[in-house]
This record gives sequence, C-alpha cells and structure tokens, in this order.
Amino acid sequence: METPNGLSAIPESQVFTPCQEKALRILPSEMTEEEIAVKFTALGGDVIGKEQCKKLQSFLMSMETARNLGGLFELTTARDAD
Repeated sequence: METPNGLSAIPESQVFTPCQEKALRILPSEMTEEEIAVKFTALGGDVIGKEQCKKLQSFLMSMETARNLGGLFELTTARDAD
C-alpha cells in the first residue's frame, strides 16, 4: 500500500502496542528531545532492541559533529530485541 507521495503506508493489519499507537500520532516538530527518544525507542525497540535504540539515538543526535558515519549501519541492523 502506498500513500499519495509514493511512500509505503503502514498496513491496516499491523498491530501496535498502546505506546506505539501514541508515538505514531505525535509529530516530531511538536516534541521535546526526550519525547522523541521515547517515541524512537517505542517504535524501534522491537526491531533493533531497546539498548541499540538508545545507542542509535545518541549517534543520530550527535551526527552533525561526527567525524564519520561508519557506525551507523551497525546500529541500524535488526537483531533480537532485548
């Protein structure tokens, strides 16, 4: 299923936890950095694990000053959730 802008839409059959449901309804421009972290972990924790989400979030928030992006791919690799 695609949206009008050509992006993939979330399938209607997708089941989310209440925390994930809330996270999907809030736009990042309306959120504090801490709220973004909670949303990021709620949506990504089941995919890459909560600890990995925390590491990835830290990396992304400091990406402007990073010397290279070498660790980005390792941090975004799906693994068993913790």
